[in-house]
Amino acid sequence: MILTCFANTSVFAKQVVLNCYKPITLQITSDNTDYVIRRRINLQGGGIIVPKGCTLSFERSGRIMNGTLWGNDTKIVSSKNKIFCQLKLNGSFLSDKSRPEWFARTDSWSAMKDCLDYFQGIFFDHKYAIDSTLVIEKPLRLSGKGALLFGEGMKNCVEIRSDSVSISGLIFSCQAKESSIIHVCGSAVHSYTAIAISQCTLTGGKNSIVLDYCNNSSISECKINNVDYVGIGLYSSHFIQVLNNQISNINTSHSNKISYGVTATFHYGDEKSTDIIISGNQVNNNPYWEALGTHGGERIKFVKNIVRNCWRGVSAVGDNHRDTMLCRDVVIESNIITCCNEPLSNGIVFTGVEVGYLSSGFKIMNNKVIYSVIALYSTNNDGVLISGNSLYATDEIWHDVGSRDITFEYNEVELSNGEASHYDKSVFYFKPTETVKNTKFVDINNNIIATNGAPLMTQYKPFIFYKATISVKGNQVSTEIKK
Repeated sequence: MILTCFANTSVFAKQVVLNCYKPITLQITSDNTDYVIRRRINLQGGGIIVPKGCTLSFERSGRIMNGTLWGNDTKIVSSKNKIFCQLKLNGSFLSDKSRPEWFARTDSWSAMKDCLDYFQGIFFDHKYAIDSTLVIEKPLRLSGKGALLFGEGMKNCVEIRSDSVSISGLIFSCQAKESSIIHVCGSAVHSYTAIAISQCTLTGGKNSIVLDYCNNSSISECKINNVDYVGIGLYSSHFIQVLNNQISNINTSHSNKISYGVTATFHYGDEKSTDIIISGNQVNNNPYWEALGTHGGERIKFVKNIVRNCWRGVSAVGDNHRDTMLCRDVVIESNIITCCNEPLSNGIVFTGVEVGYLSSGFKIMNNKVIYSVIALYSTNNDGVLISGNSLYATDEIWHDVGSRDITFEYNEVELSNGEASHYDKSVFYFKPTETVKNTKFVDINNNIIATNGAPLMTQYKPFIFYKATISVKGNQVSTEIKK
């Protein structure tokens, strides 16, 4: 017997190496003891109750077999395979890195179930073929560098129905075209908190990561590929961070009419998503719909994202399905957006619902938009700051209808003289509707504008248009305005 003193504590913890030739019940007798198992321990159909606060450390060829092991907050420590052979577990055990390989089962699925049932975490470092949904109903950590390969026929690959779940470092592959790979299954009456998904690779499926009714959670540094509908979907969720993810190849077969890289929206009839940061992400190749967006979101920030080959770069739009949902206080800042060659591509879209239902509080600053048909497209907004952006478009820099209190300043804009045109080529088209009162449009001062001969079109008062031809020499802008 060896006595070991842990540093910085007055409690002495004993370490006992078990003898496989003596009855185990005579050896495992003391609380707070580290029992070291180096050989096979055969319970011969019997059982052993481990005293409180003990550790079972498996070394060399150590394993326990043929019986029942009763845990009492028993910590299991092992990096080995098959430490439990024909063994039934009961009671409580501690480990956030249990392994399916610990259990000598006929299939990996039953071994995973044992890990889910008895431990606080599972460590995967191999490939695992899974044909049933992995349901998580307690705080749990999934980690490692292994691959989880899900087959056909399941609605969700991983279902989370608990607070405090962490998933990191794993590879997920889904063959089912209608499945979500990771789905947090909250509801309007019961939301989940503290979900963290990081450094995972997810391929296939209809949706990669979906958070339903989720709060105070994060999705970071994941790689998402070849998804049919949604890369990351946030529905009626609050205080979420979506950071530094790479999302590529969304709906490239055009099997869905719409698709999203990251969307923060709501379930119809329920509350909107709020207080979300979407930052540092890269979205590549969603040629038929939106890279980043919110429907009716409030206090949403899109910051320092990179978008390539997408039909819409960033969208913050009101939604009038069932309940009117308006965007409020949305920041779109320092994003780099390259649109695709599809018709009517838009760099940044921000809208209310209709006259009398205006979204408000947009700050669109320091973005770079290139190769879009319309760089900025907006309708029915109140209180918009557009400042410091670099905007390049083939047809219009900014198309706006029905907005008020707009500030457009310190932007560098250029309208191309390309041959393809879907609109009447203008730098601005600004037309508040007659029923929108107190319309204010700040003059085009302190902007650098190159029109290549296209007109500027605005409407300060109902049915009175102003057209201007603007030329640029160096930093000097000259304007000829005609009513």
